[in-house]
Amino acid sequence: MKVPVSVLLAISLSGSVVAVEKKIQRKDLPAAVETAVQQEESNGATVKNIVAEKEGGKTVCEVETTVRGHTRDLLFDAAGTVIESEEEVSLDAVPAPVKAALEARGTVVRSRS
Repeated sequence: MKVPVSVLLAISLSGSVVAVEKKIQRKDLPAAVETAVQQEESNGATVKNIVAEKEGGKTVCEVETTVRGHTRDLLFDAAGTVIESEEEVSLDAVPAPVKAALEARGTVVRSRS
């Protein structure tokens, strides 16, 4: 039996909490987050986008950047502390067991532009 993708999506979303992101201006960042972002820029990062979202009842700021030709997204709490980091890496840069596990599940492609 084939199930439409939209139905599967609705089923998967009904059991999870979806964070609502709101694009914000740089001037609206908490001072501590702005200081942390300035430090990232001094280390060669370029800010592409900033969004605020609620996680665990607290507002956090996700700062999407590029650095040395690849993407890096940083999630800051209000105190300017990085609480999560996502960084694009080449497949050749991951440990061999990770690469093998990914490739065993299908073809690895770049999913972001």
